[in-house]
Amino acid sequence: MEKFLIDANIILGLLNKKDEHHEKCLKFFQEIDAKYKKGEKIQGIVPLHLAIEVNINIRKRKKNKTWDGIPPIEIIGPIFYPIDQIFLQRVQQEGLYGKFSTLKSADAIYAMISFLEKIPFITLDNDFNKVKDIIEVKIL
Repeated sequence: MEKFLIDANIILGLLNKKDEHHEKCLKFFQEIDAKYKKGEKIQGIVPLHLAIEVNINIRKRKKNKTWDGIPPIEIIGPIFYPIDQIFLQRVQQEGLYGKFSTLKSADAIYAMISFLEKIPFITLDNDFNKVKDIIEVKIL
């Protein structure tokens, strides 16, 4: 099964037709949809805090009148990835605090999950170029 880690900015870009990256994000999910329809097993993974990140951003964008949501879409999953004691132990064992210290703390969580699960990370954030030698990063 192909898996990938999704940044909150990809979800927000997909859902918001006013987002400058909407077309890139929509294209990415259309490509995933096409693979799924061909019978390929693909699953998106998101850290559990993404639910809060997306919700807060949607509220801000609605307040600023920069939100125009798309109709609901159907996809498999997502898996909500727990940020818990087990995760923190794995991070410590692998020395990931040092590997990802060049990133903002919230961004480091994504990088750590990508590293631990050995899955590509999909984002719009160019800051992840700093760690593309450590994890597989696809910047839309």
